[in-house]
Amino acid sequence: LEKLFPRSYIFSTAASSIPGQRFIRPTGTSVTFVLALMLCGLLVLVCSRAGTLVFSVTALCVFTLYVAAVFGFFLFGGWVLPLLPVLIPLVAVYLFSNHWQRRQYQVFSFVDDLTGLHNRRWLNDLLPRQVSRASMSGESLSVGMIDIDHFKSFNDTYGHQAGDFVLAAVAKCLVDNLRPTDLSARYGGEEFTIIFPQTNIEGAITAAERMCKSVSLLNLVTPNGVNLPTITISIGVSELTANQRMDQLIETADRALYEAKETGRNRVCKGTTEKVLPETEDN
Repeated sequence: LEKLFPRSYIFSTAASSIPGQRFIRPTGTSVTFVLALMLCGLLVLVCSRAGTLVFSVTALCVFTLYVAAVFGFFLFGGWVLPLLPVLIPLVAVYLFSNHWQRRQYQVFSFVDDLTGLHNRRWLNDLLPRQVSRASMSGESLSVGMIDIDHFKSFNDTYGHQAGDFVLAAVAKCLVDNLRPTDLSARYGGEEFTIIFPQTNIEGAITAAERMCKSVSLLNLVTPNGVNLPTITISIGVSELTANQRMDQLIETADRALYEAKETGRNRVCKGTTEKVLPETEDN
């Protein structure tokens, strides 16, 4: 074999000596553990600050460097670094990173960037389950539809940046006046939706009136120091009735919101199932 594979005798002798550890001195468990911990810490740091592609490339580089170190220690130092204690944490961190990335993408897809509230996609996913649970358990469930009064005119007068500032300020004010169990979302544009679990229509109206008052008392000053005029909101509230679907619950609250805007704004109106919403232009 020497003609075909130079130094084959040396390598074959070394390979046959590995099981008996006659000339190889393995590293201690503590050394391997510390090295594995450092590598996994690096990977966790990378996957928490970068995308999946960057993490995958980093994991591949770390593994390649470790394998190179294994052969380097073996060929030049007569030391053996075991692979298994590092491979297992690497696989664990990789699985964690994939789960973490999926979780982050899911969270971002359900959050409105401007206000920090949940968005309509989240509402369409959660509200049917809330309606189903309330219907089966017999618990009360109320919904509030909120609209910022004259917001289009405000945008035209003060600009979209000021409008975005007002949206964020109103959203924060709504959250500050809700119970921990209440749920809020940006329905679209200048409209918001509040879900009041285990709350009847009287309790929802009380909470809505408190939000109306708090928003009207906001002192709105932009980061540039511009004082903005007082903002008010109109709210329509409805309570889930027997055999009512989610879209019917929202429609009832929307009719109540229309009534609140038609009767003077800056007020709360209670939704009923008998009224029919006239066809008018958006206010």
